[in-house]
Amino acid sequence: MLKLDTKNTINKKTFQTYKSKIEKAKESLLKKKYAEFLLLPTQNTTQLANQIAPLKKRFSDIVIIGMGGSVLGSQMLFHSLGKNNSKPPYIHFIDNIDPNLISSFEKPLTKKKTLFLFISKSGDTLETVTLFSLIQKGAQKWFGKNWQSHLKVITENEDGTLFKQATKNKLEIFKMPKYVAGRFSILSTAGLIPAILMDTNINKLLLGAAKASGSKTADNLAILLYHMYTKKHKPTLALFPYIDRFEYFNKWAVQLIAESLGKTSKKGPLPIGLIGAKDQHSMLQLLLDGPKDKWVLFTETATRQKDYVANKIKFSQILEAQKKGTEHALKQKNVPSATLNLEKIDEENLGELIMTFEIAVALAGELFKVNAFNQPSVELGKKVTKKLLNI
Repeated sequence: MLKLDTKNTINKKTFQTYKSKIEKAKESLLKKKYAEFLLLPTQNTTQLANQIAPLKKRFSDIVIIGMGGSVLGSQMLFHSLGKNNSKPPYIHFIDNIDPNLISSFEKPLTKKKTLFLFISKSGDTLETVTLFSLIQKGAQKWFGKNWQSHLKVITENEDGTLFKQATKNKLEIFKMPKYVAGRFSILSTAGLIPAILMDTNINKLLLGAAKASGSKTADNLAILLYHMYTKKHKPTLALFPYIDRFEYFNKWAVQLIAESLGKTSKKGPLPIGLIGAKDQHSMLQLLLDGPKDKWVLFTETATRQKDYVANKIKFSQILEAQKKGTEHALKQKNVPSATLNLEKIDEENLGELIMTFEIAVALAGELFKVNAFNQPSVELGKKVTKKLLNI
């Protein structure tokens, strides 16, 4: 069970003052069509699993292509669960259009048993569509007459380029839920299909997510996000897991928080991602002695898959002591901190953590009175980009 320790941030009495506000936030959220993400933990995935699982034996390499919320969730699962490409199918991610990055994938791109999975909710994401065009052309040369079976598309918008091109070329298409925003889509087909391909137990992932729906942890995290920003004037949130695998969890959570809550010039926490203990040696000085505009959210786990011993001390004990030392130093310097405690890092616990963050951010959106599910200025930037390219 995921636990949130808030003794170094706000007390129980303060949480009580938000009781009516958080209940109103829940009522308001449930009235929105974008609350569809709350239904994902209870979906029946049997048919999807039966359809996707055989692909693990058919293909030696799987290249997952997407931008932002379309791919970060899959990357987060892969890294957080310690997947290591020790056996096929080997998982690769393309999440940028830098030619140097693309060139590094030339070997798996041209293998005879490579599967390409393109993910874009809109179906018009410039980078994804451009990569689709490049790989579609190459696939006809690499794979011959059966090239279509090597390309699959996950999208929602039937008017989007990906859907139209996939339909034209008779490619397999998997639909995303209409009202689940990209950054909330990890428990939809956008995240579950890659999860199945990387041999993740999606039933346990969804079971954990369902637990979050009935807990107070998400409510309290939402309150923290709102209270630390509006009442304590701490606009910067340092996500500080003492779990090395959580680099991509940070990236996923940063997008979820920033893109959901950063909607006006006067509202929007700035999340940054750190990893303990190594970032004690890069950012801790600033946290302790720099401007007092920050608060810290630690994540730690009670057990790890493996441990080592040196000088009769377990590495996990050293890491735990370092976290407690950092927590104590922050308190001494009047920098608030809270801690999320995981029992262990597996599908069930990660699923609970994912849904806790998603619910918390959605509820924080209601408290901030912003639409947590759109990204209007991002779309503005995309329009300017296309204009500059004359497309």
